Amino acid sequence: MIELLKHISTTLNVTDARQTERCRRMLKTRLSIKNMKLFYVYIVKCRDDSYYTGITNDIERRLEEHNFGESPDSYTAIRRPVKLVFVETFNDFAVAEQWEKRLKGWSRRKKEALIENNWGKLKEYSVCQNKTHFSNYKKEEE
Repeated sequence: MIELLKHISTTLNVTDARQTERCRRMLKTRLSIKNMKLFYVYIVKCRDDSYYTGITNDIERRLEEHNFGESPDSYTAIRRPVKLVFVETFNDFAVAEQWEKRLKGWSRRKKEALIENNWGKLKEYSVCQNKTHFSNYKKEEE
């Protein structure tokens, strides 16, 4: 990194110590972003029109595994081929895992609204329909 910083300083004709420090911080930030581990929460649509939600750190490899049946006992093994219909990128595994678990609990129509970027329908489908929910409770008239 020191050699690269010297090269950048020379190339940009940076002589000021503040500029050199700024270059060093910028380089460090770019290197950390480049080396940052990414996680993908994804939804694939299976041949039988069902959806499978998963998490991976390599989306291309994972899609190949789904489509080539790497795990014969997996949900998608008998539902191949699968097609990627939604993917979201995270840099924190814990956050990605929470999102995956949340999506797995969603109804089919909520997943389809998400896939279609139909935020109005997603909001509508997210409203609790349970009669005992406080928003659906009506006080009895006295």
